[in-house]
Amino acid sequence: MSGKRSAADPIEGEIELALDPGSYIGSRNDFGFLDGLGKVAARVESVARFDPARAVALLETFLAGCYEKADEVDDSGGSFGMFVEDLHCAWIRTRQLAGADADETAARVLAWMDDDQDGCPRSRGPRAQARLHSGVRGARRPPRPERAAVVPGAGQRRLGEASNTGSMT
Repeated sequence: MSGKRSAADPIEGEIELALDPGSYIGSRNDFGFLDGLGKVAARVESVARFDPARAVALLETFLAGCYEKADEVDDSGGSFGMFVEDLHCAWIRTRQLAGADADETAARVLAWMDDDQDGCPRSRGPRAQARLHSGVRGARRPPRPERAAVVPGAGQRRLGEASNTGSMT
C-alpha cells in the first residue's frame, strides 16, 4: 500500500458548490438551492448506471454534506428533508447495484436512524422509515446489541476529501 490518495472526484466539487457551505439558505431561496442539488443528484444517478461503486461514494459524500448543511437551511417547508430522504433511498438502491451486502446496508441505515434525530428520515415519519427499510431487499434486521456496535457514517468522506479508492476518474 503506497499511502497515496487519488484525486477527488470532480462531481464532489459540484456537490460542494451546490451545497454552498457557510451560506444560509432562507425559505425564499430554497427553490433555487434545491434545484441545484437536484441537478447534481441527477449527475450522480447517471454515474450509478455505469459505475455504482463510485456513485455510492458520491452519495455518501453528498449525504455527509447535507448533514453539515442542515443547520444553514430554513427547512420549515420540509423540502430539504425530503431531498435528503430521497438521497438515502438512492444510496440504498445504488449499494444494491454495486452488489453491497444487504445486511451491512440495513445496519448502516439503522445506525443513522439511531444516531441522528434531525437529519435522518426517521424524523419524517413512518412512511419514510418504511421506504428505507423496504429498499434494503433481503436484509435481516440485526438485533439491538449489533445495531449499537455499528459506527454511524463509517466510510463517509467530507466534501473535498479525496477518496482512497482508485475507481474514481
